[in-house]
Amino acid sequence: MLSGTNMNTLRLFSRAGVRCSLAAICLAALPAHEARSALDVADLNAAIGACNDFYAYVNGNWLERTTIPADRSRWGGFVEVSERNERQLKASLELAQHDRGLRAQPVLRKVADFYAAGMNESAIERAGIRPLAQDLSRAAGIRSRDGLAGAIARWHAERIESGFGLVRVSPDDKESSRNVLVLIQGGLGLPDRDFYLNADAKFSQWRDAYRTHIAAVLALAGDLPAVAKRNAEAIFALELALARASRERAALRDPHANYHLMTQDDLKALAPGFAWSRFFDALRIPRSTPVNVRQPEFFQAFAALARDVDLSTWRAYLRWQLLREASPVLPRAFEDEHDRFYNATLKGTKSSAPRFRRVLDVISGRTGAEPMGHAAGQLFVATSFAPAAKAKAREMVDDIRRRSPNASIRSNG
Repeated sequence: MLSGTNMNTLRLFSRAGVRCSLAAICLAALPAHEARSALDVADLNAAIGACNDFYAYVNGNWLERTTIPADRSRWGGFVEVSERNERQLKASLELAQHDRGLRAQPVLRKVADFYAAGMNESAIERAGIRPLAQDLSRAAGIRSRDGLAGAIARWHAERIESGFGLVRVSPDDKESSRNVLVLIQGGLGLPDRDFYLNADAKFSQWRDAYRTHIAAVLALAGDLPAVAKRNAEAIFALELALARASRERAALRDPHANYHLMTQDDLKALAPGFAWSRFFDALRIPRSTPVNVRQPEFFQAFAALARDVDLSTWRAYLRWQLLREASPVLPRAFEDEHDRFYNATLKGTKSSAPRFRRVLDVISGRTGAEPMGHAAGQLFVATSFAPAAKAKAREMVDDIRRRSPNASIRSNG
């Protein structure tokens, strides 16, 4: 009979083996000069007993010789794989700028042209913030609570979080055969409520830096310094009120406590003060769609703020959220200010990420979930995933299935 320690060690080796196999699938598409073993024995520290400290045994030498790159806040094996894939995708996008075979396919041509536009810094500088003119005017033109709800709906349609977390549709947690609308707390410019409420000195420094950052961005967008500072204070006060109504992270982990299915009429009764009908109609959400309001008390507070806070503050807040979301793709002054606060100040990075990676984040995000992620994936496969690599990946998937009888991995050929 295996001892408890040996059984745990066996489980760790098994999990490590599956992770290494999955990493190898990603590496299978790389050119020979880029590929490396999914399990590099040079990373192991054989001087440490695996049963005494498995983590130090597996990673000891790697930790000893590895430094976090200046443009990163964290580093690890999967990030290394991701970075190699990013370089390969960059090469594919550059190839698609002129390769006739690739450009003959509309989807691949579209993603290649999108990448070229993101890399064209001179054109971005010339455009300034003019691409935002329509939405900036929309925010400035809010004159009623009904108009506020319409503007917030517009921001959500553009995937700009405002007022609360981005509205989305997902399977009902308790009845997966149907989809429901999901409303969650959010609308903050800092990572979560603790950044607004924690009394620790470091959080206080971050709050001061955040107010300075808001004012700097508003000034770049045309506000006089005194106006920018005044608006930054009003915006922060509104976000602080939203943060006070938000649940702590630990409280968000309980699926039962964060499930409150109701009708849209129930929501209006729960959280009066916000023009919910205008919001849902603007997003073309049918009145019959049920809503899972994950944090009811937050939406009660939000609706009260929507009713009571002066519209001038909401106008400034929506303008800020638009500029905050757009800053990474605006002219360099906006981009640098965004990087200075969100990466250098909050994450501790020492330099900016290379531009091509920032453009890739806009195209497909870090998990391929952004709007052009599928197109980028098609290009990657077309240029990098040779038939031999596909065969190798299928072989590894089949091997995982054989070794893990309960695994749900399926091969579609």
